[in-house]
Amino acid sequence: MPEFNQPISVLQLLLPAVCSGLLFGGLLLFLYLAIQYKSSLYTAISLFGFTSLLFVASEMIINVWGAWLLDRPVGLQFHRIEQLAGLYFLFTFPFLIAYLLKLNNTWKRINYIIALSGLGIAVTITAIAFINPDLFISITKHSDTYLKMKDQVDYPRGQEGMLYYVRDMLVGALILYGAICVAADLIKHRRRDLIPIAIGLFFAIYGAAIDILFIHFHVHYDFLSGISFSRFSFGLTVMVLILMSGITRKFIQFSKEIEKANEKIVLSEKKYKILAEGTRDCIFSLDENYYFIHANNQALRKLDLNNELLQKTNFFDIVYLENDNKDFLKSFIKDKFITLKEIKKPVAFKAKLKTFLATEPKTYDLYFNYLVKEEGDEIIGKAILIQEDIFLKYLQTESSRFVIDNYLLTIEEISNRLVSYLSKFMPAEGTREIRMGLREMLINAVEHGNLNINYEEKSKALQEDNYFLFIRNRQNQPEYQHKRIIIEYSLSPTKVVYRITDHGKGFDFKNAYRKSKQISEDIKAHGRGMMMALSVFDKVSYNKTGNSVTLLKEFHK
Repeated sequence: MPEFNQPISVLQLLLPAVCSGLLFGGLLLFLYLAIQYKSSLYTAISLFGFTSLLFVASEMIINVWGAWLLDRPVGLQFHRIEQLAGLYFLFTFPFLIAYLLKLNNTWKRINYIIALSGLGIAVTITAIAFINPDLFISITKHSDTYLKMKDQVDYPRGQEGMLYYVRDMLVGALILYGAICVAADLIKHRRRDLIPIAIGLFFAIYGAAIDILFIHFHVHYDFLSGISFSRFSFGLTVMVLILMSGITRKFIQFSKEIEKANEKIVLSEKKYKILAEGTRDCIFSLDENYYFIHANNQALRKLDLNNELLQKTNFFDIVYLENDNKDFLKSFIKDKFITLKEIKKPVAFKAKLKTFLATEPKTYDLYFNYLVKEEGDEIIGKAILIQEDIFLKYLQTESSRFVIDNYLLTIEEISNRLVSYLSKFMPAEGTREIRMGLREMLINAVEHGNLNINYEEKSKALQEDNYFLFIRNRQNQPEYQHKRIIIEYSLSPTKVVYRITDHGKGFDFKNAYRKSKQISEDIKAHGRGMMMALSVFDKVSYNKTGNSVTLLKEFHK
């Protein structure tokens, strides 16, 4: 049995064991968090924690099995494992820095190179350590410290080779790099959460420096010089535990914030339900393909919706599409939805929706908002029924003048307004026909008048299914942006008169009239404006230029 000048102490046996237990508990916690939340930061902490645990646990086994139980072969193997674990700090430490600190792009690239280089060096030295152990940790020769001091704790430790000292220099440089990174981030971003980590890093640097000096000079240069234990194992444990406790506190704080946010969401959902079910408006949500997700009771009651088949119902199923206007209105609404998806800003327009009585559609103001969600985006819609004017029964005459822009939505809205009081003087079918005729003439004023779109250009846009995009591009061109349409409107108990004037160049209406009569049997979908006006109104007359048309409808006919 070998004789020792200094037997192993209780502190040397217990300290690595306690540190190993603490590191093992922390490692289990962060492995769980890394798997549960798929967090790169938790993964980096877990890797660094595993390397630290391997280093400190090896120290424990060296002291217990190698030194206390005098099993030198086991001690020698774990001495090599311990120092190889320290070698892999060259990778796990910069990997941790990458996710712990706020690095700019250049710094990230440098840190990435350092981490990969460290991993390559660690793998290379590991291979050499097993091929030629004497270059790293000898498994046959005693360490110089044991040969000089004859301390029992150093009995199972092998002679350190050249690569061991290279490792020490690299780890020392890396620790200095880490300290600079933490200090820079702490100062630049004023991250108070890094103060405890900086303190922990100080303990690790202190421990490494004292142990390295001891290997060379066989003296512990600190206030505990009379007590022999691994300062680096202790400092490393302190650093990892401070790091883990700090991140755990942030996790707990974050969890509390999420809990509060969830409480607010639940409260908001309750408020939304109260508001949605308490309002007279129709509130509903659609998926990205315009199928219903949810509808409040008012929507289910007023609109053509079946709660059991709600999610199989598309929004276009409840839109009332008049035969003469079906394709245009459907394309118009689709274009609005596309715009909503692109700009993520609210859109609004008017449309007729089917009611529980399919023969009696109602006109609604429709408002849509786009809601981005992780589980799938939603379109939140609100439909407000346009009420009949309570003063309609008192109306005798009305005259108005409107100046509108070149937007098709404005045409839809103004055409509804221009016939809103006709129901007092004529049947609903006649009102509908006048609105359709007005809409066609207003579209002509926009397309062929103010925007100067010819027949061939419109035909091509319709064939390529980009008509609304073509219109928007033309509207945004500087020469067309300031052109307007003037509508003069006069209503009396016997007749209604409309005058529509655009800022275009005009056209030869007599020649166009002759052509329209010749192709009336095979008229195109977008070439019917004049023919519809002639069939609806009692008199259609143009000014000499052809950029102003007067439409007259007498109620006794």
